[in-house]
Amino acid sequence: MHMRRSAPQENPTAVCFSFKTRDYRTHEEVKEILERNVGIRITSLQYDPLYVHSANSCSDTRSRWIVTYRRRYDAGQACKQGFEMNGNKIMIRKLDDVINCELEAYHLYRADMRRKALYNALLRVDERRKALNEALKKQKNAKFA
Repeated sequence: MHMRRSAPQENPTAVCFSFKTRDYRTHEEVKEILERNVGIRITSLQYDPLYVHSANSCSDTRSRWIVTYRRRYDAGQACKQGFEMNGNKIMIRKLDDVINCELEAYHLYRADMRRKALYNALLRVDERRKALNEALKKQKNAKFA
């Protein structure tokens, strides 16, 4: 998953999935696996390399495949069914749901960054206030000395 600033146009016929590992397969192989296991003809297939978008491009970042079906019903059936590959159950999710989660993650991240920035700013103000109070005390003590 990666964070998004804004949501693209909704696409109710699109679904997505990731392999458990960074399994490099061609589009033709993935299309064949899906159509054979899910049993529904694919309209389009797109590889989305998430590690390119990720700030942390480590080798364990998975990529996602985006599959478009002709009908919303077909997309729903693919999500219910999923498929199995090399003994691993692969979950298929609606792309719009995944994108909404990514958008929410982005907003939470931004809110957290703003909160941390505000906290740090308040700490700096508090440190300046303490330094000013110390300076005033020294000045006051110097007057009476």
